Amino acid sequence: MILEGNNIKRLVIYFIYDKQGIVDDYIPYMLRAIKEVGSEIEVVCNGKLTPESRDKLEEITPNIMVRENKGFDVWAYKSVLDYYGWEKLENYDEIIMMNFTIMGPVYPLQEMFDTMNRKDLDFWGITRYHLDDRADPFGTIEYGYIPEHIQSHFIAVRNPMIKSLDFQNYWNEMPMIHNYQEAIGFHEAIFTKKFTEAGFVCDVYADLEDDYNDHPILCGTTRMLKEKRCPIFKRRSFMQEYAYMLYNTFGQEAIDVVQYLKDHTDYDTKMIWDNILRVENMADIKKNLQLNYVIDEKETSNRILTEHKAAVWLGIADKEHIPFYMEYFKKIPKEITLILIPKTIEIKEELESYEGKGLSYLVLECADTAIEAALTMEKQRVREYEYVCFMQDMDIRENVPYSQGASFLYSQFCDLLSQGSYASKVVELFETQERLGLLVAPLSPCGEIYGQIGNGWGKYYHPVLKLAKKIGVEVAIQYTREPIMAMENMFWVRTSAWKNILEHTWERKDFRKETEEQAGMLQTLMRMHAYAVQQQGYYAGTLMSQKGAAIHVTNSDYVLEEFNKMARDIGISIGNREEAMYLTKSALQDWRDYILEGATYFNRTKLYVKIDGQYAEENTCTLKWNDEKWRYITEELTEYKNVEELRWDPGERAGITLQDFRCIVEDVEGKEHIVETNQIITNGISRGNQVYFLKKDPQVYIKLPCKMQIKKLTIFVQVIDEVPYEAIVTRGGRRSIRELFRAMKRKLKRLLQR
Repeated sequence: MILEGNNIKRLVIYFIYDKQGIVDDYIPYMLRAIKEVGSEIEVVCNGKLTPESRDKLEEITPNIMVRENKGFDVWAYKSVLDYYGWEKLENYDEIIMMNFTIMGPVYPLQEMFDTMNRKDLDFWGITRYHLDDRADPFGTIEYGYIPEHIQSHFIAVRNPMIKSLDFQNYWNEMPMIHNYQEAIGFHEAIFTKKFTEAGFVCDVYADLEDDYNDHPILCGTTRMLKEKRCPIFKRRSFMQEYAYMLYNTFGQEAIDVVQYLKDHTDYDTKMIWDNILRVENMADIKKNLQLNYVIDEKETSNRILTEHKAAVWLGIADKEHIPFYMEYFKKIPKEITLILIPKTIEIKEELESYEGKGLSYLVLECADTAIEAALTMEKQRVREYEYVCFMQDMDIRENVPYSQGASFLYSQFCDLLSQGSYASKVVELFETQERLGLLVAPLSPCGEIYGQIGNGWGKYYHPVLKLAKKIGVEVAIQYTREPIMAMENMFWVRTSAWKNILEHTWERKDFRKETEEQAGMLQTLMRMHAYAVQQQGYYAGTLMSQKGAAIHVTNSDYVLEEFNKMARDIGISIGNREEAMYLTKSALQDWRDYILEGATYFNRTKLYVKIDGQYAEENTCTLKWNDEKWRYITEELTEYKNVEELRWDPGERAGITLQDFRCIVEDVEGKEHIVETNQIITNGISRGNQVYFLKKDPQVYIKLPCKMQIKKLTIFVQVIDEVPYEAIVTRGGRRSIRELFRAMKRKLKRLLQR
């Protein structure tokens, strides 16, 4: 069907979900643009909507449906279709189903609609996900692979298809969607294939060549905007799992998109920052947007320090370091205020003896650290400055060799407070990057600091959550995402962004080592600063001098080279990063399992019980292997009533295969319910009668036909302690997984011989 004329009757169904019920400005911006080409807009919101957000939407459309947060976007669309009814829907020339996961428009939408109106189509979209016939990573796609499909963030359907029984039955018979995997497998991934096979014609507005990437709008965003005049881009671009981007790209897409929008469009990137800083995790944002800054040490004017007040706060813990600092600070701009915090009276007296000897500074009362003094005794003084650099001296003799502590201090001063005009350039950076709130020095893989990399939380995740609640920080803090740490509380901060920490009532006893909580307060704060500035709508970045950056690159390259050499030494052939990490991790995990746990690893597994719509740690039992009957059996479920679903975890590690899965659930009335392999949902890859788990923590979801009280559960399955080659093969070729186990056996043999 070709759409002609200016009176096209078009219904736009726009789906929103926000945990807090907030509608950020990028949504009304999109809706206003859509309103110019759509005769009617129906907004459907899962969950809740704040009064302010409803007011925003009502300026554009009176049609707003707020429904239970159930069924993801798929059932939100279905709810609107059901509400209108097919008789009314058949009067529209076109129905568009779109959602909040895209941003834009970058170009006038009329361009796209004019182009697509002229095409004889039954349905169309903006972007396409290309064929990936390797496997079904979601475990829910009926074809066993990901077909080429129009992405569900925007699908337009025209009148002949709206009137068809195929389309109406598709929505009438849509099963409930319980999770993201089902949203993909029951709708997005199959919609295009089902309807093209039924004879309907489709196309997309913007696309790249087949072999460029499976996911052009995410991995070729700049090309899509520049070459194809694609009017939208994904929110996900700015907080995507970075491993995915590193596999498919150099990591440049998000930062290039923002720069392209600034240089070539009138799209206000403030709308991007407003949303992602409120909703997403800071570590993901920092990685995808490459929030790392390198400043040179060349001399320049320090005039900016006369226009914007800045101060360096240095806590001095070692009297012997005073002469060094006195000389060091002679070479930083005199326009910056220098504030010194002695740890002891002896250090204070020594500092005062240097006064009038060519260096101007202020000595405060004694405190263990600069951050303690700033938050307890000297808050008002902190507020006098727009920008503050906190530095902290330390007793380097606490650990041998002393060179490690000395080198750590060297790296912090090198990156945060190099001499010359460096401080002026840092302030200038803050002024040019208006959303920049915090700068920290990067961790370098040297000495004891190496152990912090990848272990940023340590034992401080829950203390950070507790402190966040106290000071009103509500941004996304996740254990699976490392904190952006200000080591030893050394960092640059925009004081207006530090509001949550600065306005909290602190006492000196909070920093005394009388209890475990107090002893860890400095460590907790190290991890909190980035979240605090994010709460105020600012981001945290990494700061390096040119010298520091050169050293960091060398150190990181060396560690990576050594890792790959180690992997090759134990027989693992390195392809890409994912393969190297997967094989090495599996080898180490399997070695540990064989040494520590032996053949009993799979004998005891965990079963989770879903009641009242959720899983809880207390609602679990052990599913034990019965050697005589060759099956897993449990009779510990009778205490649970109204069980909706079960989750079975066959161990914790990756690299296993389940074969010939069959589950028999016997309820208290003696009725048996059978669940086969093709009826389960997993976080693995399903192929025929096998399920492969390439990632840690394999999970099998067993959906029950109704709520019930279970008397006995039996699982028949063969658990194979390896994954076949074809399960991990990807384009470009891969090495067989069997190499891993040959390598592991060789390593194990050598260890036993020793």
